[in-house]
Amino acid sequence: MAGIPSFFKTPAGALLIAAVSVVLIIVLARLVNPGTVNSSTPEQIYDGLQGIVEGARARKVQQALCALRPICKDFARARQECAAAGNYGTCIQIKMGSDRFWIAEASCTEAGEVAGLPPDKQPTVLGCLFHW
Repeated sequence: MAGIPSFFKTPAGALLIAAVSVVLIIVLARLVNPGTVNSSTPEQIYDGLQGIVEGARARKVQQALCALRPICKDFARARQECAAAGNYGTCIQIKMGSDRFWIAEASCTEAGEVAGLPPDKQPTVLGCLFHW
């Protein structure tokens, strides 16, 4: 084993050797039996593409909800802070900024949740962290 570089004796080196081996096996399997590569019917290809599109749409919706979550939380906080203000609307617009206020007013509940979603569908910190 004196002729083997020290990198290949480490766990990372062993992982690299295993990965290269798997790739070679897959390539050789495709070369030996190339008929299985494109044996999908047009319907199967269409169904696969539909699944990809639906997954992308669901990710976009999740991203939009995750972007809305902090705005709704800020809206609830600003509502509490502005409750005793002389001019409630102006107070909230100043605390949130007018762009975020209009978004929050149309999309958030008074409790700081996304409007129209049941409690189990509300975006969570962990859910948003892993869906970006």
